Amino acid sequence: MPFRSKSGNGLKILVVELARDLRNIEALAEALTRAWDKSKQETLNELEINGAAHLVENFYTAIEDLFLRIANSVDQDVPVGEQWHRDLLQRMAYDIPEVRPEVISAELTAVLDEYRRFRHRARHVYAPPVPDWDKFNPLVAEARNTHARLAECLENWLQFLSAMSKKLPGNSPTD
Repeated sequence: MPFRSKSGNGLKILVVELARDLRNIEALAEALTRAWDKSKQETLNELEINGAAHLVENFYTAIEDLFLRIANSVDQDVPVGEQWHRDLLQRMAYDIPEVRPEVISAELTAVLDEYRRFRHRARHVYAPPVPDWDKFNPLVAEARNTHARLAECLENWLQFLSAMSKKLPGNSPTD
């Protein structure tokens, strides 16, 4: 299987980086959960709604950055063009023979696509500066579950990557 890093150590570094990325995503999911919990007790003000919208953007951007790391290091190909964000997400659900198994399930891809679409709208479309809470609060409410599903998929995938690192040179200090 081709990898940008030709050594087991390079893949081990990738495993550590992806695990760190996943912890950062978890922190964003927890912040979104706090916003959701607060919204159930009281009406959020304009600043809090904008803050929650920004957290949703950051949540998906952090996930996309993790996928970019995989596309660069393992797939050795990053989509280009107007739809590259969508294409990258869809590619993560592909089982690519002789390269890698799927990173995420098709079901999780559909869930993450809602976050991707929200981020696009938040960055490019919202005419009034305050996003409509009723339209994006389901994403806030589901952030913790989405992270848990992503973590489960990545745990399995990181096991694959760790196993591959053991098959490449540079796996031990004596290599």
